[in-house]
Amino acid sequence: TVSGTSITYGTPVQVGGNALRGYTGGIIWDASVNAGAIFIGDQWNAESKYFGFTVSGTTISVRSSGSGYIQDSGVKNCLRAASNGKGGFAIVYISNGTLCTKVGVIASGGDLSLGGNSNTYSGYWTGDYQYGKSICDIAYAPDKGTATSSTYGICANHGSYGQYVRALLLTDASGTSHTLNSATQLVTIDNSQGASLTYNTEFNCFYMIYRVSSSTYSRTWTAQSNGTSVQDLSSMEAVPGYTSSYGCIVDYNSVTKKAYI
Repeated sequence: TVSGTSITYGTPVQVGGNALRGYTGGIIWDASVNAGAIFIGDQWNAESKYFGFTVSGTTISVRSSGSGYIQDSGVKNCLRAASNGKGGFAIVYISNGTLCTKVGVIASGGDLSLGGNSNTYSGYWTGDYQYGKSICDIAYAPDKGTATSSTYGICANHGSYGQYVRALLLTDASGTSHTLNSATQLVTIDNSQGASLTYNTEFNCFYMIYRVSSSTYSRTWTAQSNGTSVQDLSSMEAVPGYTSSYGCIVDYNSVTKKAYI
């Protein structure tokens, strides 16, 4: 819990037991159902595991069986997740060079349901999994989609060493079904730092962070009028002279109207 500048922590909870060896993953919280989910790519065991959880005060209760737990087969070189804040979520991952997506539903108590892949696309970078590089990411676009379906944006590194950053739109997300549309290449980078993505609700556009040479850059993009194709907007140097060899995370705060890298 937070009071002013003071933070009170509860007791840490181990997720997945000692057999879980994860290098990549994501976490969501959905206030509409008062529950969240943890998504972990278990590279060692060539699978991923998804855990629903609830919070009461400073106590976290993680589901590890039944309808609050999903075991998903297949290697996940990078795995990221996003919530639409109204009971739905989506995940993106790269599995041995193939870009894949799934969508699902989270209910109160942390119950989870998950659908299958839509279109999949090959040629994506597998990254350096032991470092959990951010070679793909996903963000929800609250002003896109319809009253009954959601739209998410995706960015991912394509090419033999991740030198191309591509963007895609995941549309028609409803329940456990969706459509992953074809990619648009936005930028060529000269090394293997991946991209990270968030959504700017002030200007209604996706905000992507990536590395070129010795600086960290941003790029904005949105959906074309057809709702399924990517429209590139602009780029700028975001953090001059600073980079990471492993990856980056960016998140947008709609209250402060700032992106945090």
